[in-house]
Amino acid sequence: MEQVWCLPGLNAKGKTEISNAKYILRGYENLEQKLSALGAKISLVDIK
Repeated sequence: MEQVWCLPGLNAKGKTEISNAKYILRGYENLEQKLSALGAKISLVDIK
């Protein structure tokens, strides 16, 4: 269900942060590029 939270984030004003993105990324190939094509300004940050 994590992927569902990406879509409202594209429409939201301001900044959207999604934690535990590893669960989303493992199920979608080239997700960053696909979201960028929709107009997202996306960056992946590894927080330890």
